[in-house]
Amino acid sequence: MSKIRTSTIVLAGILCFCVVLAACNNPTVDTGGLSEGIISSQGAENSGVSGGEQESSGTQESSLPAGSQGSSVSQGSAGSQGGQTSQAAGVGSSASGGSSSAAGSEFPGPTVTQTPFDGPEKYNGRTFDDALVSIVQSTNRSKAEDLTQADIDKLVRDAVNAAGGFNGLITEGDTVVLKPNLVTTRDYTLPKWQGEPTKPEVNGNTTDYRFVRAVAKLVREHNTSSGKIYVMEGSSEPTAEAFVKMKYTKEFIPEVDDFLAIESVSGGWREYSSDLLAKVTLSDPQYIDEYYWNRLMYEADCLITLPTLKNHWDAVVTGGVKNIGIGATPANVYANDEAAYNKGNMSRNSMVDHGTLNLHRWIADYYACRPADFSVVDGLQGLENGPTPCYEVAGSIGGIEDSQKNLRLVLAGRDAVAVDTVSANVMNWDPSSVMYLKYLNDSGVGIGDARRITIAGNRSVAQVRTDFAGVVLNRSVKGRTITDMVPPALRNLKAEFNGQELAVSYETNSDSVKVEILANGKLVWKNTSGSLSAAFDVSGLAKGSYEIKVVSTDKFFNSSELKVNAVKESGMLYGDDGSYRASYAAVAPVINGVSNDGIWSKAYWAPIDQLWLGSQPSAADFSGRYKMLWSEDMVYILAEIADDKFVDKYADPLNNYYNDDCLEFFIDEDGSGGDHERSYNAFAYHVSMFGDVVDMNRSGVARLYNDHVVSAVKYDSASQRYIWELGVKIFPESYSDLASDKPVLLASGKVMGFALAYCDADGSGIREHFIGSVPIAGSNKNIAWQTADVFGDLVLVR
Repeated sequence: MSKIRTSTIVLAGILCFCVVLAACNNPTVDTGGLSEGIISSQGAENSGVSGGEQESSGTQESSLPAGSQGSSVSQGSAGSQGGQTSQAAGVGSSASGGSSSAAGSEFPGPTVTQTPFDGPEKYNGRTFDDALVSIVQSTNRSKAEDLTQADIDKLVRDAVNAAGGFNGLITEGDTVVLKPNLVTTRDYTLPKWQGEPTKPEVNGNTTDYRFVRAVAKLVREHNTSSGKIYVMEGSSEPTAEAFVKMKYTKEFIPEVDDFLAIESVSGGWREYSSDLLAKVTLSDPQYIDEYYWNRLMYEADCLITLPTLKNHWDAVVTGGVKNIGIGATPANVYANDEAAYNKGNMSRNSMVDHGTLNLHRWIADYYACRPADFSVVDGLQGLENGPTPCYEVAGSIGGIEDSQKNLRLVLAGRDAVAVDTVSANVMNWDPSSVMYLKYLNDSGVGIGDARRITIAGNRSVAQVRTDFAGVVLNRSVKGRTITDMVPPALRNLKAEFNGQELAVSYETNSDSVKVEILANGKLVWKNTSGSLSAAFDVSGLAKGSYEIKVVSTDKFFNSSELKVNAVKESGMLYGDDGSYRASYAAVAPVINGVSNDGIWSKAYWAPIDQLWLGSQPSAADFSGRYKMLWSEDMVYILAEIADDKFVDKYADPLNNYYNDDCLEFFIDEDGSGGDHERSYNAFAYHVSMFGDVVDMNRSGVARLYNDHVVSAVKYDSASQRYIWELGVKIFPESYSDLASDKPVLLASGKVMGFALAYCDADGSGIREHFIGSVPIAGSNKNIAWQTADVFGDLVLVR
């Protein structure tokens, strides 16, 4: 990460990123005391507009005036979280289930041209702006009660990883709160609200302590020592007692730092002014505009909801959203009355009438105050007649074991609304009749639309869908079961590669809300527009034979699929090994940090997404892509970088140049590989945002190579990204600092070793993230600066 200060720099643009609570923050530019901004062009005059002060967040904390209740947190719109970006690679193979056709189905009219899906590009030229939800089922146990801790660990790991994992979400030193569901430690299967104690393991009613331990183990892999993990819960009975009864103790979950009863760590009875509470104000609520949260939970770096898979006699279904929307409410604030509370009755029905639509409004609001960062659903057992089997509600239904479903499932995702939508479908309850999910989808807090939910894992919804019997008492909310089990019809699939393009056509009926196209199990296209053909770039696919699968899905995740084989004759333009085929630039692009040169349309995007050093950044912190061209004189690079905080901490360009934000270009002219730490066998150009270019010479001393690289950096307000544009002269291994060596002339067919990387600093004085274009095997991935053996191939084509 290098950068040289050669003049006063001013702010070139404002970059906003939506965060969980609908806040919009300016990216910070740390210039070590200089003016903020990052506009540069080596050899050109620096210019820009003056920067203002950092825009304030939509989420504000402030002290209240005297007499106010609680510490106030002002909230923007209730809608905020939106969809989480899913990485399409390897996702689509799970979208299956259902028959391939339906006799007598009505097919639409003539084929129309596919409209590209509107989302940011990522895998193979595109990322699908969806919520990603995984469904993983045990394949080695036939009974839930036979699941061991090792079995549960694997199920949870597989589900979390398939849903995007914790990378970029949890880092060392974070405070992580796990919120299970321990609503009650007994069932109500006997008359007069009596019942039997619930055993701690796979009961379906409460979250299995072993399930919580499996999640805590994964968290500890990202947060090993200095961070904290707390289990926080508010049961309908004294939570501290529930913890002990259900084995929520250090003996059984040693990875957790503490087990906190929400009602005991949120102040005294109706103590609204307690520092342990945060009062959150919603500007556009469904029900009321002020809610009280436990401050520790509200301010946690990561909140993970761990519900069970069951339905609910008031809320239709209960999952990750309701686990927070009701289960996280402090009973000392919301319980019925003080006398009952002091006797251990933690019931919070007084806060909202559970028999009206206001229950759903409340749940939506409370969840919108602080949406979960991840949801992992304990579907190891599954329970109908929920939230707990009850004689007074459902009549004589036997013991709790008669309501258990033996599903052996884990569902996971970063968007709890999407996970609950899928869970409702799994339980065969129509999610559109779950009003709090509808409110959250409509307001943008989460995604409840099947068109925007991608299923990953080893099972589809159709493969695990099971009827969950239950009685919905709420007269204002008519929970509906799903009666449509017929998948969309699908026929006449054709697929053909034309160079670097794949053309696909098919027929499906009007029930279809989404069509996904997969090549050898990788999702490469998605259509939600209703069109019946697609033609799109597949330059990231290697030459060879492919199974092309088309999956047509309806709103209830009933799906049909068809497969055909097609052969791609031409090689990939970039590959999973970091290789890239650069096209010839008949007209050289102007190096000005603006990507509107027509010649760039000849090139294609490839990702910068391989973690080489540090922690995995979030998408808001960093994402990047690049494209390349060449002429006889230069290799040209255009990179788009999303970076929420540009850092220029070190004034001397030769001091700690890799600990400031910079783009790093590695080039091995003859593709020979090998060591280059103190030689010119390869170059590692650290290009600063100010146009300085740094590498080490043969003595291992950093020096400037500004005459090797022409560069410019500008902020593009349309894409909310910084545009890096480089023209790089290519020098041979024989280059000498003392000689006036000339660059080599480039020609079609030449193969060089190369890699591109971004040093991302967030202001701590070191680079927190080092992200490259080339995958590097082994545990030590920060070796490209020493050896060219890990470079990819840059192939010049004409």
